[in-house]
Amino acid sequence: MSARKSKLDQLNVAKPCSASWEEMTGNRQKRFCSECSKHVFDFSRMTRQQIEAVTAVHQGNLCARITRREDGSMVTVEPSLPISPNRRLHSPMLNAAVATILSLSVPAAAQPVAMQQVQIAAQSQDQKKKNDGAPEVGGVASISGTVVDPQQAVIVNAVVKLLAPNATPLVTRSSDEGTFHFTGVNPGVFTLMVESPGFRPSILTDVRLMAGIETPVMVTLDVNVAVTTGGVMISMPPSLLKLVQESELIAIATVGKSRVAQTEEESRQLQTALTISSVLKGDARQRVIPLYHWVSDATGDELKPGDQLLVFLDRRKSDDDKPIDGFEANDWSRSIRKLDDSALSAYQQRIEELNSILANEPPNNTELIEWMVRCIENPATRWDGVFELGKNLDALKELDKTAQGKAPTNPLQQLITAIANQKAKETQPEVAEEQEATENEEDDAPGNIASLLSPEQKARVTNALFSIETLSSQDMQLVELVKGWKEARLAPYLAAQLTKVAVEAPPIAEELVSVLAELLDDDAVQKTAEEYQNNVEYDESESQGEEEAGAKTKPKSVAAQIAMSKRSVYLVAFLAAVNQKLSH
Repeated sequence: MSARKSKLDQLNVAKPCSASWEEMTGNRQKRFCSECSKHVFDFSRMTRQQIEAVTAVHQGNLCARITRREDGSMVTVEPSLPISPNRRLHSPMLNAAVATILSLSVPAAAQPVAMQQVQIAAQSQDQKKKNDGAPEVGGVASISGTVVDPQQAVIVNAVVKLLAPNATPLVTRSSDEGTFHFTGVNPGVFTLMVESPGFRPSILTDVRLMAGIETPVMVTLDVNVAVTTGGVMISMPPSLLKLVQESELIAIATVGKSRVAQTEEESRQLQTALTISSVLKGDARQRVIPLYHWVSDATGDELKPGDQLLVFLDRRKSDDDKPIDGFEANDWSRSIRKLDDSALSAYQQRIEELNSILANEPPNNTELIEWMVRCIENPATRWDGVFELGKNLDALKELDKTAQGKAPTNPLQQLITAIANQKAKETQPEVAEEQEATENEEDDAPGNIASLLSPEQKARVTNALFSIETLSSQDMQLVELVKGWKEARLAPYLAAQLTKVAVEAPPIAEELVSVLAELLDDDAVQKTAEEYQNNVEYDESESQGEEEAGAKTKPKSVAAQIAMSKRSVYLVAFLAAVNQKLSH
């Protein structure tokens, strides 16, 4: 399977939406949701190429309607080569095999009908003499029809099969209008079977075709998969460790000229020349390589000639997994990074260190932990280190729920297993006396991020957090890590951060309030926290995103100023309770 296909199948709905697809306005592929004022895409009505284009433009974050098969793969509309209505399979053994495969490919609910089909296909020589199924003399017959879903929307590219006892199956596909035709058919009794990904097969038996007459049929396919209407589609952002492990080519490159390779609705695929200055993994073979990437017609290309990039790429492959020209991003987000010289230098150093660690089999767990801490210490690579440690924490929390004794298959699993084994050795019955239990032992229990780090590493991670002058939402995961080992200075630091934003009370204030209320565990603090969270409101004109440092902000409307003042009043009350608690 190509990398592009696997990326699509990994998409998931992070925030399900209850809005009705039928009540939205638009066409079969895209409709406008009045509840959230966003467009929603129906991926089951789009080809994989179209889905790739729109998902790449939105970096895996958009509203979409997904239809999945029972195996979890995404239902899409794939263009295929036309199949002649009169195409015949001449091999008797192949005919029998086709009939058998049909019986095995349909869902359990359709098995009785499928078995009937097999019995029809396996009629004996004596049954040939019966009138049913025998060709009628005096001309040829034809059959035509339309394939629709339960909402009467046409289904394109459905496989339609016309079968009869002791006859070669006829196969075609429904057109863009959902129609199909079989002409020049010998009269007789047939079975019509229609299949399409994501729907239950429809099997019509005892379909009698008469000479000189065209028989019309309407075939309705019922949905046989989970359908999610609306919601925010996201692709989990890959960490630096994952990108280094999975990318075929990692390089530092300079952006050159671009040209349009192909177009889809509201988006274009560009072929951009990248001049490689340093290869960190893989073999580019050429100093200048073509990068294929999708851009929106509305926003244009964010990559400008002369930009310096850190790229994590894979060689392009066709749908049948054959190599084709050029490279594409390993993932829709964070695989193409525009960085300055300082950040590029930091990433180059971290990637070279990681390559050295991963060269050992198995990788040294202590070195992996130290590598994550070094990532956190540098602002350029901080997110990657925090994200990787956060994943370890989640994995440790699930450790007791997983089967034990299985050999780890990747560095992350090896790391977790090694930590768990070490903890087991350290907790021997003869030394696990109740009077020896300390607060530090509780902090270092499996399931807490502190169990991964030495005291010196904890101090370095804590100092990395306290070096941040003004927190943003992106820093809150680092706050969660430090909270894991009950750092005494954390609450005063967060209170000081909250004081800085007390006047405007931006969205990050809600996150800080929640963490402080949990840390202080005080009734007065908890009460004022709930009052703030229950009364926080934002005017529609206010930006829900955070402004970059030094950026000019637009003057706020009167409604926005009123909402901000209200938030500020409740936030000041909360800070008063916090400072009262911290002073004792």
